[in-house]
Amino acid sequence: MDTNTNNYSNYSNLYSNLFSPLDLQFTTLKNRTVMLSMHTGLEGNLFLNRLCDFYQTRVEGDIALIITGGISPNISGQMKFMGAKLKNWFEIKKHQHLTKRLKKIDDKTKIIMQILHSGRYAYHPLAVSPSRIKSPISPFTPRKLGLSDVTKTVHHFIECAMRAQDAGYDGVEIMGGQGYLINQFLCSRTNNRDDAYGGDYANMIRFPVEIVSGIRESIGPNFIICYRISVVDFVTNGQSLQEVVTLAREIERAGASIINVGIGQHESSVPTTQMLVPEGAFLPFVKKFKEAAKLNIPLIAGIKVSTPSLAESIVKNGTAELVGFARPLLADHHFVKKIREQREEEIKLCVSCNQGCLDQIFQGKKVSCLVNPDTLNEFSYKIPSNKKNIAIVGAGVAGLSCATTLAQMGHTVHIFEEQNQIAGQLHLARNVPGKENFDRIIDYYTHAIKRLNINLHLNKKLTVENTQDFFDDEFRRKKIDEVVLSMGTRPTIPKIPGIDQQIDHKVISYYDLFKNAPHSFANMGNRVAIIGSGTIAVCASYSLLQYANDKTYYQDWNIDLSYSNRGGLILPSKGISKGISKDINDSYRKKIYLLQRGSQKMALAMGKTSRWIYLKKLKEAGVELIQNVRYEQINDQGLHITIDEIPHLLNVDNIILCCGQKSNFDLALYKKLCQLFHSPQYVHPIHPIHIHPTHTKIRKQKNTKKGNHLHLFDARAAIREGFLTARQIARK
Repeated sequence: MDTNTNNYSNYSNLYSNLFSPLDLQFTTLKNRTVMLSMHTGLEGNLFLNRLCDFYQTRVEGDIALIITGGISPNISGQMKFMGAKLKNWFEIKKHQHLTKRLKKIDDKTKIIMQILHSGRYAYHPLAVSPSRIKSPISPFTPRKLGLSDVTKTVHHFIECAMRAQDAGYDGVEIMGGQGYLINQFLCSRTNNRDDAYGGDYANMIRFPVEIVSGIRESIGPNFIICYRISVVDFVTNGQSLQEVVTLAREIERAGASIINVGIGQHESSVPTTQMLVPEGAFLPFVKKFKEAAKLNIPLIAGIKVSTPSLAESIVKNGTAELVGFARPLLADHHFVKKIREQREEEIKLCVSCNQGCLDQIFQGKKVSCLVNPDTLNEFSYKIPSNKKNIAIVGAGVAGLSCATTLAQMGHTVHIFEEQNQIAGQLHLARNVPGKENFDRIIDYYTHAIKRLNINLHLNKKLTVENTQDFFDDEFRRKKIDEVVLSMGTRPTIPKIPGIDQQIDHKVISYYDLFKNAPHSFANMGNRVAIIGSGTIAVCASYSLLQYANDKTYYQDWNIDLSYSNRGGLILPSKGISKGISKDINDSYRKKIYLLQRGSQKMALAMGKTSRWIYLKKLKEAGVELIQNVRYEQINDQGLHITIDEIPHLLNVDNIILCCGQKSNFDLALYKKLCQLFHSPQYVHPIHPIHIHPTHTKIRKQKNTKKGNHLHLFDARAAIREGFLTARQIARK
């Protein structure tokens, strides 16, 4: 393995290691960057034109190696019915279209296809597994593979790799981790066989070794075989470090070119991809694995790596020879190119929210991205030639998204914001422990305003009363062509007797709570009632606990950094209580009540990959969910409520209001603007964007008095709606 540091001329010395080539003997990677496999929701499409667009922009972004989304070797391995597979001539042809198009753009970028058999994770009744053990994340119990079935499946992997070669790919990646079929052979919790593929570990690893060796023998030496391995499972009865090392050595001996280091399984009770996970959190496991395995083939490390400096340090320090990026390339398809050109401030950094990517995929939808609404729409519109002067009222994320999109198209943009800072409620969201990554969005827009010469006017409030003077002074003088209203929201204050007297004393809104964090949390008493059980209420509960919690991420999730235990876990997690109790959990020093009028589940608007984390921590802390509540009164004694016609008094120190939001959209103001601008001389379209408290989906209504409706404080929807509004303006 040659680690020669000669490279092409225009890389930055700051990232000299990241942009050095890597010699694989039979081929060379132009730098050390890898686009990791991602499900986009397009892999199973009849034609792959949109997928070609998606990959083309990443090839243009200077990636050295691209690994496609998972393609099944047979029908039982598909994630869902009619999922992506490579089994026949027609499917080879459509993949040839993809590889030929990408090779025309840059033949130095290598493209390999991931072969993924979902095993018991499949969402269909044809699911199979080494043993008949149901997965906790699939409703279907798998059929146990017989010996002949195992042999056939090995051949299916080999045949799929051969078809990938025929389709023009430079290699394949075998998905052997994350809890999919191959990984299911490797753990006793999913493999209780007593034949040649079960029992001792040497038998368990026979399946992946036969696959890799069979592919190498069938295809020859000049073909990349990458093997995706879970270096730590984060499940009970998972693999030990020594077992993973043994597997890696056997895979190398079988003919693998690269080992791609993954972390955990999809059913793990440890968060690995979410925002609360620290950057580079799993590099200690990669280092332990590399030191123990002493392999002669390169490693890819890329779990929770999303910043240029960390990527460079991974190669420089010898943690791995290659650095993998998945979600960072959704957030910014020219991520690598901008690093090489020293344009770091222009990078839209991934915030690890999962809202547009994993949460979408788990709902069977196409992938998107919170920070990059252009994902999967890379070539869906052209920049118009006519330039306009646009005024945007409101510098929340919707307004900022609209402003930057318009400015990138060459329009002149003015933003008017009544506060003394941009980004609105992102400043609240970033104060939820573990959501500090929202600062990345604020930083991006701050730099974008300067870079794109957007005119920002802070402390400028527009009201019905000052409309005429405001526009005469600011708009008519600048010959504004169109106006966007992005007015944001405010918290809803419920009508409960006594609440007005207790505001700023015992009662506080979520807005003031997060705005004044961490001081507001430090001033909270030990007994707290939260009115509401939606996303904001759950975040408020979690924040109360975490601000009183001094544990590290590893301690909080029972991660064994020494890797002396199987699966990398120290202890199993504990087991929400309902009803009313007065005991305070000593570990968190708080007693929290979550109150709701109905009996629905908590925080249903939260994404699947994040909701379980918050609920798990609330359960551990003894947070009590009290349902079917009627609020009677708030006084110095506490909160008086009625449950099933029985009165109760919650003797609490503080009451937090998380009762939803109201739009700041002002219909009278909108009418005034229409009256002011809609005239024969000045036909100035008004584009309202606001959040409506009773809708949970974006309504694609344009230029109506109701405006465009967004989900309650949904940053992804807000950014996307701002983006779509900008495109609508540009098309006129």
